[in-house]
Order: sequence, then C-alpha cells, then structure tokens
Amino acid sequence: MKSIMITICLMLAFAGTTRADGVLNGPTSGADYTVEACAGTNASDKCYCTQTRATATWSGVCPAGYYCPYQNATQISCNKGDNASNAAAGFYCPANTQTPVYCCEGFKCPNSTSIEKCSSGNFCKVGSINEKACPWSASCPEGTSNPSNMGPLVFMVLIVALAWFIHFKVSNSVAVDNKAHAHQLEMEETSAKQAARTGAVEDTVDRTGEFNETFDFKFKQLGLTLPNGITIMKGVNGTIRHGKVTAIMGPSGAGKTTFLSLLSGKVPNTKGKIFIRSTLDGEFVHEPDGVYKFRKLVGFVPQEDVMLREMRVIDNIKFSGAFRLPSDMSNEQIDDRTDEVIKTLGLGGVAVTPIGDETTRGVSGGQRKRVNIGMELVANPRILFLDEPTSGLDSTSSQEVMSALGRIAKEEGMTIMAVIHQPRLEIYNEIDDLLLLGKGGQTVYIGPREEAADYFASLGFVCEDAATNPIDFFMDVISGDIARAGYPDFAREDLFDLWEDHAKEVANAKPLGEPITKNEQWFTGKPQPIGSGSASTSLNLNDRSNVGSGSGLSTEVAMAAQDGVAAEAELGAGDSQVEA
Repeated sequence: MKSIMITICLMLAFAGTTRADGVLNGPTSGADYTVEACAGTNASDKCYCTQTRATATWSGVCPAGYYCPYQNATQISCNKGDNASNAAAGFYCPANTQTPVYCCEGFKCPNSTSIEKCSSGNFCKVGSINEKACPWSASCPEGTSNPSNMGPLVFMVLIVALAWFIHFKVSNSVAVDNKAHAHQLEMEETSAKQAARTGAVEDTVDRTGEFNETFDFKFKQLGLTLPNGITIMKGVNGTIRHGKVTAIMGPSGAGKTTFLSLLSGKVPNTKGKIFIRSTLDGEFVHEPDGVYKFRKLVGFVPQEDVMLREMRVIDNIKFSGAFRLPSDMSNEQIDDRTDEVIKTLGLGGVAVTPIGDETTRGVSGGQRKRVNIGMELVANPRILFLDEPTSGLDSTSSQEVMSALGRIAKEEGMTIMAVIHQPRLEIYNEIDDLLLLGKGGQTVYIGPREEAADYFASLGFVCEDAATNPIDFFMDVISGDIARAGYPDFAREDLFDLWEDHAKEVANAKPLGEPITKNEQWFTGKPQPIGSGSASTSLNLNDRSNVGSGSGLSTEVAMAAQDGVAAEAELGAGDSQVEA
C-alpha cells in the first residue's frame, strides 16, 4: 500500500514536466525513481514512464527501444529477445526508461519507440499495436479506449417498448371483447326476464332430456349418534324428488346441516338407511355409502364462499369447469357451458369484474354467493347440496339466489337440497318442498310447501293473520311458542309423534286403487312422476316393492293396512325394509 501511495504522489508531482520528443528529461542523480508523462503524451492522458537513475560510474542514459534496470547500465530490449527495429509487441520504451510499460489506453504503439493517439472513429485498448474500428452503434472520439456502445441498450429499450405496446393493444382489445361479451350476456338475461314477466315465453324451459340421469332420495329412520352417546339426529324419514328445490328448515340445534352432511355422504350415518333412485335404474336401491358412488355427479356449495378473489367472475367459473368437466370437452364447449351458467345465475353484468375482497372493490355479497354456486353448476352436477346459500345476504339477493336455483331445478331436472334460515315470503314461495326439523333432529314435517299450512291446521295450529309469513308461523310452532288449540298440555316434542302418526295414517288408511295426492307420495313409497297430475298414480299396497321404504314403517305394518293382519314388527325396523 505504501509503495502504491508513493507512486501516485510521484506521478502527480511530475505530471506537468516538459521533455523533448521521444526522450525523457535526462538522468537525475540521487533520485530513486522519477515518474513522468511518457514522451508523445500529455499529462491529461495519464500515461506515465519511469526514468533511469544515474550512478557515479554511469550517466543513466539508455537508448529508446531498450530499458535499463535500476542503477544498471545493462540495456535490455523492450520486447524481450528482439531489438528496437523489430515489430513491437505492445510495449513502449522511450529513451532513458527504467521499466517497460504497456502502450497506454487510447494510444497505439506500432513499435517500442513510438506512441500515437488513437484517431477519431477508432479505439485502442491497453497494449494496442493497431487501431480497431469503432462499432456502428458506438461513439469513439479521439483517444478512445473503450467505445461507448449504446446500440444494444437502445435496441433493448425499443424491444421493451414494442412489447409493451403490443401487450397494451392486445389487452385493450381483449378487455373490449370481454366487456362486449358480458354486455351481450346481460342483455340476454334482461330479455329473458322481460319476456317471462310479460308472458311472451314460458318461465322455464324443460331441458331434462339433455341429461342422462336424475336422482331421487328416500331415507328411513336416518339418525346420527356421536361417540360420546349424544344423539343429534333421530328417525328422519322422507323423500327428496328431482326437479325440485327442497328447503331444510328448523330452529338452531335441529340438525339441519347434520342432515345435509348425512345425505351428501360427508358424515356417515349411524342409524337408518338411504335409498337412491336413478332414472337409469328406475328403482330405489339401498346405498350404504350414500351418494359416494355418484360423487362425480354431486355438487356441494359450502356456507363460506371459496374462490380466488383476484380472478374475475367468468375466470373462476371457467376454471372450475375446465378442472371438473370431462377431458374430451373442447375449450369452446367449456366456454359455452360457462356462459350458460352465468346467464342462468344472472351474472352477465359482472362477468368480467374481479371478485374482490376486503381491500379491493369487486362484486356484491349476493353476486359472490351466486359465483360460488356457479362454480358447482358448471360441472353439470345432477345433485346439488347447499349449506345456507342465503345467509349473510339481503332479502333481494337471497331471492335472486333462490329464483336461480328454482329455474335450474326445473329446467335441468336437478335434485337440489338447501339449508335455509328464515326466508321472507317471496323466497318461501320459490321453494318446492319442505323438510322441517325440530330440536334434537327429528321430523316435524316433510312434503310439498303448499300443503304444510293445511297439515299444521289439521293439528290445531291455524295462522289467523294472513299477512304472516307461513315459515315464521311454523318456526314459532316448532319452538313451542304457539299453543295447540284444545290441548293445554301440548309440548313441542309432541310434534314428532304427531308427524309419525300422520305418516302412518296416510300410508295405511288409503283405499286400494284410490289416487295418491301430492302429499301422500311421501309416505306410500309410490313415487309420482315429476310434471304429472296428482291423480296420475294410484296406491297399490299389494306391490311390496313400493311399501315400507318411504314412511318409516316396516313392511309388515304397511301390509297390515291392506290384509288386516296384526302387525307385530316395530316401526322403523331396518331388517324388515325392502331395499327396492
């Protein structure tokens, strides 16, 4: 470090010394080193040479093209092994040089005795013998060592600018196309709604023929007991029909979500049996694993909205479809199915809007819920379970969701079951069938929505106020807040026994051959085809394949109503059921 500092100081001290061309100022006696600008250069060129040192017996003179080591008169060729007249190898040795130096940057040294500044338009690196032409894209003034080559940088800037421009134009074009597509979907939705309101077209279109399978459910004595012995569902019987929206309702603790989990196979039942009838089979078949066998045809919409909030509405639905639809479907078919779902759910106006989150503006809560439903519908399920699809939504959004579900069930023949809390009257009227559960997970009513009021009236629960929402009245009855007329000792738990008695009465008291009403098909096990009149099917108790699987009754008890044989079997005995 010390030698470097000394060299720098000497270089600065003698930078301005003048000399004759090709010869240093001469030997200097008594100085260890004398550093000056090399002959043929200026101080500003920073090209320095080391001068020889004279001794008492030597004058310090050393000819150009040679160098003489420190206090040594020995002359050594600047290009080792050559003499000064030979071609140079990049070294420069002016007269009285103690150490050879490489030709300085910005200069060329054709031989070891001459040095020339690099001309404009060329460049010379350290040790150059000849000039090199400056690249076409670089700038090379006189004395250039490293050309300033801006060409690649300018080229890269142009490439980036061009790429950005293309991206901008393409993105803008795609955005315009997306907005136009979304507007078209919205206009189609609006047109369909206006036509339906004015009666120009039917409210729904029967599309059940487009699908290969529809499913009906039948469950008998369905129950769930936890490992600690607590029973949270007990003895639920009934039928779920395709082409209908079945709402599962009841007060808190009634086991609504539990029932949905049992039927969807998320939780195995500990009691009872589940029967499923596919249109391909034509008969109810006992399925110990519930819908597991048909899991690829089942959709489940959880209470919480699960989706990528950064993606747009159409992207979330399309991604779900591309992931779950058959692999042989083309992109065009997936796009068509996505558009169909978006129109069905009324999402055309926000199709290209990001979902959004707490910090980013996006779609509304009702629209987000419909997107969640759409992510299941796009996979073409035949069975759809929904856990509280209207929770957290305002009444208008809730009605839009339920209206969309009703259209889907009717148009596609889908089996839809949903847990719903306290719907307003307009939403209640969108429901086809009801399953009302009481505390402890037992059945209070299951059947068509429009017949529920008559059933409760037959028990002595009559709603005097015509403006009251029927479901609010039913919830008050189930909670024990309304007294039963003529029965001062009535308790809400009695509703379970009353329903079982009603089911038994309907199943056993019907004369042979008399038409089945809308409600009675729930107990006889003789299903009524969707879309047929109430008198299209007759009860035939001699047909054992249709007895004992819909009302919670054993086969022997159901047959006793027709044959007059005393029934000794217990109600709900699983071993006596006929697994159709």
